[in-house]
Amino acid sequence: MSDPTDKTRGASGAPDSGGGFADFVVPLVRRRRMIIGLVGTVAVVAVIAALMWPKSWRSAATLLPPERRMDNPLFVPGGFEGLASGLRGFTLRHVATPSDIFVAILESRNVAEAIVERFDLMEEYEVKKLGKAVAKLHDNVEVSTTADGTIKVAAVASSAQLAADISNALVAELDRVNRTLANAEAAAIREFVESELGDAKTRLATAEDQLRAFQERYGAVEITEQARAVIAAAAEMRAQILMAEVELGVLLRSRDESHPDVQRARDYVNELELRLAEIEGTTEAVLSDAPVTGSAGSGPSVTPSDTATNGDLGLAEPPAERNIFPPLSRVPALGLKFGRLFRELKTEEAVVVLLTEQYHRARIEERRSLPTVRVLDSAVPAERRFRPRRTLIVLIATGVGLLLSVILAYTLEVADRIRKDPVRYAGFHRIADDFRKGVRH
Repeated sequence: MSDPTDKTRGASGAPDSGGGFADFVVPLVRRRRMIIGLVGTVAVVAVIAALMWPKSWRSAATLLPPERRMDNPLFVPGGFEGLASGLRGFTLRHVATPSDIFVAILESRNVAEAIVERFDLMEEYEVKKLGKAVAKLHDNVEVSTTADGTIKVAAVASSAQLAADISNALVAELDRVNRTLANAEAAAIREFVESELGDAKTRLATAEDQLRAFQERYGAVEITEQARAVIAAAAEMRAQILMAEVELGVLLRSRDESHPDVQRARDYVNELELRLAEIEGTTEAVLSDAPVTGSAGSGPSVTPSDTATNGDLGLAEPPAERNIFPPLSRVPALGLKFGRLFRELKTEEAVVVLLTEQYHRARIEERRSLPTVRVLDSAVPAERRFRPRRTLIVLIATGVGLLLSVILAYTLEVADRIRKDPVRYAGFHRIADDFRKGVRH
């Protein structure tokens, strides 16, 4: 005996509840015209929109990694890295790379405003305020660094030629700003070094006068070659410390104490002072055992009174703000005095030589007009547009339209079944009634 509900389902023409592949295909076949019509309409609209979408082109320039030029002419070629490489245990802190600095300049407002004014981009972007034009330009420019260190400068514009011109102009502005900053810094450093060089020459003249006066009074006092070598090494190290302190002074003119460059400069000075302390120990040992001789007849003989305190020698003490010779009770006062004067002379000679070299280097840097940017590939007008990607737009829109059409077809199929078989789909009626009641209340 058959179930009455089976007859109802058969009479309604709805598929059996057992389902199967037909349950998914039949609704689509029944409403194929609707699906084709909707998908076709969406595709046509997508094509029209893609054709009307404003065209844009993209062009990019590629720059080689910046050369590691000396950040500061106070150091020999190689900068801090070269001087510090020979110091045991000295490591540099992490600082921004030259590529990072180039990217920051390219993304700066200064460069953006120059590009906006150069190409009249306020009219191009249809804005009336410079700030909005700058924001639009930033949205249409991409600056990135690759894994191999090269820098890509890409611009998007309404024409292929304009995109290429903007990319190349950005590179030119980068070179201009970088050169201006470098020359300004070199000028400030040159003035600072020039002042320090004048002071060093004055100190050198004083040291020469003191040593000459000493020899005129006591004759040609000699110390061993070993003592001379140790004193010269200590003087050279002291000169390096003074140069490092000059570098630190230059950095503090444009950076605060927390800047990584200032911190590494202080670390470098501290490392040099540790090395100097080691040399001082050797100096003390050598001078303690070094015999002191004088030229016969060239000056008054050295009597016990000559071994009195330094003030009794009748000469002004050399500057003692950085005395590399600690008091040595075992060294005769005459030899100690000569060692100090000789030390001061060698130190000031080394400082004058280094500062003179760096002064001329700073003058060269100040007048330098060579390009600071190395271009690997200049931007050229693109042959194909960047946007819109019409094929992609049409394919995506057609796919979305097809998906929505299928969902609509199944929704209409369910509604049709509910209407034709109210007994089987009574649950849907209850849900609908509850929903309507909830909305009313």
